[in-house]
Amino acid sequence: MMSQSHRPNLRPNGPGGGPAGGFEAPFYRAPEAVRTVFLVTLAAACGPLAAGAMLFGWRVLVVAGISVASCTVIERLYYRVTRTPALLGRSHAYLTGILLALTLPAFVPWYVPLIASAFAIIVGKAIFGGVGHFLWQPALVGRLAVAVMFPQLLNPPTWNMLARERLLVGDITIARNVGQFHQWEGRPAPQGADAFKVQPPSAVLAGLTDRQYPAFSALAYQPSPHDVPGPKPAALSKMPQIKELFYGARPGGIGETCIIVIVVAGMEGALPGVVAGLVGRPVIGVPTSVGYGVAFGGVAALLGMLNACSPGVSVVNIDNGFGAACQAALINREIP
Repeated sequence: MMSQSHRPNLRPNGPGGGPAGGFEAPFYRAPEAVRTVFLVTLAAACGPLAAGAMLFGWRVLVVAGISVASCTVIERLYYRVTRTPALLGRSHAYLTGILLALTLPAFVPWYVPLIASAFAIIVGKAIFGGVGHFLWQPALVGRLAVAVMFPQLLNPPTWNMLARERLLVGDITIARNVGQFHQWEGRPAPQGADAFKVQPPSAVLAGLTDRQYPAFSALAYQPSPHDVPGPKPAALSKMPQIKELFYGARPGGIGETCIIVIVVAGMEGALPGVVAGLVGRPVIGVPTSVGYGVAFGGVAALLGMLNACSPGVSVVNIDNGFGAACQAALINREIP
């Protein structure tokens, strides 16, 4: 038996059924107010923000504070000018500010969250009529705007990483360069700084193939005993640790996380099995048709992935990156 508060609303729009004689859509009315939903979502977003403050230092709170304050003030000023009713409440402005801060790096200058907030409130929400009328998430509109305006600031060639003894209390903007990728991990902070400037793993991995004799195979390059302890394939000896590909020195925002790994590989298709054996995350293998030798247009890589002995590997069809992304989205929706 459906309770009275959850019955579909089938009342006419007006006297005589409204201008067109129709009815309201049969929506189920929840007992929570809209403001309550915003505040609960805001409280949930504070968890990733607190984790970001632990990993990236107190600058996270500065970025979040500027974002929240800017969104609140800009929305209030816009309401004073336009008197748009859907902009009267402040709870959604707080939520937009927190979500926007989670998409930004911790070391951006103060004006980046300020400009992003202006685009989020005005372009992303206000011009469409306010809460309940905008087409896209306002925080992502602001993030897209500053990504176009300041590409070098949001995707720098080196990424600042706090030293372990400077977590939470360090200033991530005070950083020093390191010569090699692994020279920052587990080491004390450099003299006169709290953080290291580290190349993203993608830049390090590019060195495996951009030379005359690429080191993508143990047959092409045999590492010396001084490089790594014990024999390893050259690609594994030269690449960063697998965990660094998913958390660590990689471009992203304060609140970005990764729980699913999509591995695109050709040749014999062994990489998804290697990754699955090193990380405790679901791995989706995508065989690629690009390769050389007897690859049969990616069939060899496909069969290699299907025969991988590492647990947790699923495989999609050749070059089906879209299918892998859809599968990852479905998995992500089911994981709390």
